[in-house]
Amino acid sequence: MKNEQSFYISGAEAVIRCLLAEGADLIYGYPGGAIMPIYDELYKFSDNCAMF
Repeated sequence: MKNEQSFYISGAEAVIRCLLAEGADLIYGYPGGAIMPIYDELYKFSDNCAMF
């Protein structure tokens, strides 16, 4: 049995982590409705990306 630690992240966090890993420097979006969890994650990762 391996000693592996697993954790779960939300889909919104996965999107932001992938965008940062790919070097995205500009993200367009229209706030409201179903996209709000992604905007919440952008705020959490604001040290790693610039928001305008």
